[in-house]
Amino acid sequence: MAKITQNHLNILFHPLRNYGLRGNSAFWDILNERLAEQEFEYSAAELLTWINTTLQELFVDGLLQELKSGNISYYHQNHYAHYQFPIDDYLTFYHNNDGSLPEDTEEKLTKFVKTLFEQGQATYQVEGTFECDGELEPPSDIDIVFYIEGLNRGGMSGGAFHMPTWLDDMLPELTRRAQDLEAGIQFRQTFDSNEQLFIGDVHGCYNKLQDFLTTVGWNEDDQEDPLLVFVGDLIDNDINEEVDHLALLNYVRDLVAKKRAICLLGNHEFNAIGWMLKNNNGDYCRPHSDKNREQHQGFLTQVGEGSEEHLAWIEWFKSLPLFANFGTFNAIHACWHQPSISKLKTYLNSDNSLKEEFWPCAFDPSHELFKIIEVLLKGPELKLPDGKSFIDRNGHKRDSIRIAWWKDTASTYRDLAVVSEDQRAFIPDLPLPRRAMDEYNPSYDGPIPVPTVIGHYTLSPSSYPSLLSRHVACVDFSAAKQGVPLVALCTWIDDEREEDEPILNEQDFLFKGKPESSSSVSRGIYSHIENGLNAYPPVIEHALFRDFVSQALLQDWDPIGVYDGPETDEEMLYEYSDYEENVMRLAQHADESAVAGYLALVQTHLIQMEVRDRGYTCARVADKVVTFWRDADQFGFF
Repeated sequence: MAKITQNHLNILFHPLRNYGLRGNSAFWDILNERLAEQEFEYSAAELLTWINTTLQELFVDGLLQELKSGNISYYHQNHYAHYQFPIDDYLTFYHNNDGSLPEDTEEKLTKFVKTLFEQGQATYQVEGTFECDGELEPPSDIDIVFYIEGLNRGGMSGGAFHMPTWLDDMLPELTRRAQDLEAGIQFRQTFDSNEQLFIGDVHGCYNKLQDFLTTVGWNEDDQEDPLLVFVGDLIDNDINEEVDHLALLNYVRDLVAKKRAICLLGNHEFNAIGWMLKNNNGDYCRPHSDKNREQHQGFLTQVGEGSEEHLAWIEWFKSLPLFANFGTFNAIHACWHQPSISKLKTYLNSDNSLKEEFWPCAFDPSHELFKIIEVLLKGPELKLPDGKSFIDRNGHKRDSIRIAWWKDTASTYRDLAVVSEDQRAFIPDLPLPRRAMDEYNPSYDGPIPVPTVIGHYTLSPSSYPSLLSRHVACVDFSAAKQGVPLVALCTWIDDEREEDEPILNEQDFLFKGKPESSSSVSRGIYSHIENGLNAYPPVIEHALFRDFVSQALLQDWDPIGVYDGPETDEEMLYEYSDYEENVMRLAQHADESAVAGYLALVQTHLIQMEVRDRGYTCARVADKVVTFWRDADQFGFF
């Protein structure tokens, strides 16, 4: 069963935009701190119950402290009066009985707090009146503010807790995060693999997909091999030897049926549906213009426009989910915009596909679903200033730019535009309107906590693909073009993963022909080492010195930790034999720093082990072998 644990606290308690008062902010931090201190496994409902109980306990403790001090917060005096709680009786009892309170005090205060919470929820979450135990009705207009000493961490409003902010903003967001986490973890657990391969926009390139899967050794019959996640845009490409829409679609559909793959809806599948779907006026939802037909013609030709097969694929496209929630990471075709995702859910089936009755609405510009789909599947756009436009790469005039919603900062339209570099100069280099990024930028309050994989943006091919930001990766690197490989990104989740290890790593991009970066660096380092060594005379061969160097490298340097004392197998003496000659040469003709630097480079870049104690070990070994050679040479031991 899906459970929320300490590993998810960074998602649950990612900073909010609005806390109301300082007590609300302090409570957010206290929840995070208390959960971090304990081992726990909660369902979303259990977690929310614990949170509600914790808040009530803090409140009751604060009220008890007030009673004992005799100093009742002005925040609470009206609450006591309104709910007819006999606070004066308890104060009198306390002062007349040497500082003790009636045995039922905590029980009564707990019931009082429970009443306040229930009434607050009724006031701010339920229309109409509400009765608590059939006795009390909430006031028609109440601004519930509590003072909770346990939430006082300084400041003018320290300890003041604003119930409307908690109910309207904080609790709903925390509830959404917990429920999304639970649903995503449960979804991920329905698949056997702990790894996922997010595959970029294939655009009919069946042969490229097969080449890629062969390159990475993926086997659909091996359940431990990664789950394939296609981020959309399987279709639409010019027909050539690499493009076979039908072979690709049949292959992906079979993998989805076998639960070896997930395929998300891309904007090209969405457009294909609109091409065949008619609205209430009898017009096609996507106009059959020359421009639209040109973009779609390759697919239409290969499936046979209007054929039964064509219609069958349209129905399959309709069944595709618009996004995938894996709990600790997400995937969507173009943009993860949480407000749009939240609005979208009312239109979705349980598998995140669009309900049949809402498909016409998705193409109706007057319906909210149209804007939601535009943002999620095509990316948010920003209108250029009046009179400004540019010509896109397809020769079409545009007066809006598609924005890089993942960017933390941008000051001009040119900074924010998603265009190829050769097009960037055509975007007006004008200042952005104030707060232009706030609506779509998930990094408004820092990096988004849930990593997201997208496609769609036709990034320029690169031998070393980059993440778009710390938490956003795109896997569309123009594979639709001939000669450009298909790119994927691997993610994995299991018990061996470190809690702070990022889910998205640039080294986990995979594609046919990917250069071995570590080998390239190692070859370069080795080349520099060899060039440097050639500046010195050849090694002076001496068996005794070679033996000394061999033992020093094994016993004192030993970066991979094979030495196990005098009983170490003699074969281990040759473990570092590849480096003996160079150490001898540098010790004979250079100095300690040259030997120490050589050992550090070898250890870090060739053996790929960290240099311990900031190079102390390398320097000590260098001093040892250089001193031995100098002493031996000085006293004529050789």
